[in-house]
Amino acid sequence: MVFYKHQVEKALEFAKAVKYNGYKLFMQPMVTIDYTIDEYMELAERMAGINPDSVSIVDSFGYMIKSDFRRYFKILDNIFTEKTIIGFHSHNNMNLAFITGQDIFEYQTTKRLVIDSSLYGMGRGAGNLQTELIANYYNMTFGKKYDILKIMGLISEYIMPIREKKAWGYTPYYFLTGLYNCHPNYAAYLLEEHNVSVAAFKEYIESIPKDMYTKCRKPYVLEKYQEFLKNNFGCLDT
Repeated sequence: MVFYKHQVEKALEFAKAVKYNGYKLFMQPMVTIDYTIDEYMELAERMAGINPDSVSIVDSFGYMIKSDFRRYFKILDNIFTEKTIIGFHSHNNMNLAFITGQDIFEYQTTKRLVIDSSLYGMGRGAGNLQTELIANYYNMTFGKKYDILKIMGLISEYIMPIREKKAWGYTPYYFLTGLYNCHPNYAAYLLEEHNVSVAAFKEYIESIPKDMYTKCRKPYVLEKYQEFLKNNFGCLDT
């Protein structure tokens, strides 16, 4: 189950019901870096009381660096028992997913670890950590375990046809959403409707109130763009 910071109370109640009814429970607090260390420690203790099967650090907006991951990982490592798997789910807005994924293998822990990835990095916006990259890194570092040629065959057969119809992956627009720590849908929604230069997109993001950076609905994105045009160019885009 995934949930944002403002949904914590409802999420914890739902998680208790999931465990009570005998289901496996995997918890992913979205935008992990949105929590202060004290807030995350409190959340981790509350989640630990429910005994989830797995808890993940989630880089929803793709701007966590290795030191960020280690700070939050240390909290989970100290609070949860050996029964709980610690995971990492990343997005690739700033092309940091592979770097941080490598670092996870270096962290000394007795916990079981899981790293989310997808073939060719398929995922919303800038996409996710590429399975072929992290699997090959594992093979090169710890000994052959994954058949990279089979993975590439799956990409060729199943993912490339999707890629031809729907693009994903790093762009300067998603880099800017990562740089400003804001929701990548500000780029996705806007570019669906308008042809916007990178320079103009930067100025548009700077016009968004900071308290709205992590809150993103398409009508709001488009409304703020019309305001941006009117305030900067004295016109509306029709």
